[in-house]
Amino acid sequence: GSNVTVPFKEKVVSLVDEVSETSRRIGAVNTIIPRDGKLIGDNTDAYGYAASIRESYPGYTPERALVLGAGGASRAVIVALQEMGAGEVIIVNRTLARAEELAAELGASAAGWETLPDLMPTASLVTNATALGWYDERVLDERLVAMLPQGAIVTDLTYANTPLLQDAAAQGLHTLDGLGMLVYQGVRSFELWFGITPPVDVMWAAARG
Repeated sequence: GSNVTVPFKEKVVSLVDEVSETSRRIGAVNTIIPRDGKLIGDNTDAYGYAASIRESYPGYTPERALVLGAGGASRAVIVALQEMGAGEVIIVNRTLARAEELAAELGASAAGWETLPDLMPTASLVTNATALGWYDERVLDERLVAMLPQGAIVTDLTYANTPLLQDAAAQGLHTLDGLGMLVYQGVRSFELWFGITPPVDVMWAAARG
């Protein structure tokens, strides 16, 4: 089997023989499994996201989750949150039409970026799925972050301590970067290939370099 990463996850969907229901919903394949002479496409990103959160916060289910961005990375996060039983998932995007399109497809809600001052005070989870974190840019003004209630979790899909995570930590909020998602999507891929769970501590050590 093999793993697939950007920018090929969407392109692979049409090249495999079958896709899982999760891959179909996300619209992307990140894991290819050879089985009975066929290539099966699956997606373990949603699993990785949920497992990462639940490793740090066992039993956690967000009541109101905000997903920043409406691109490809957002899709796995939205599916994961729905599978976790989130009460409400709101896609917040600068281009509202794009958020509305994705929300209609995945059964979520949509909101424009300008509504964040109204949304933040009641959000239990905020995930940055935009590309800004990769470039060490501030995706949210720190005054918006300060509006989150105590106990909220702020996550970023990047692997670094981004300005968003720093601002959240300064407010005493729970934070989580994207390294756990990377590790656990790999764990699930390994299970799909070999039928056994790999040593997670070894994978964490490798990811941390």
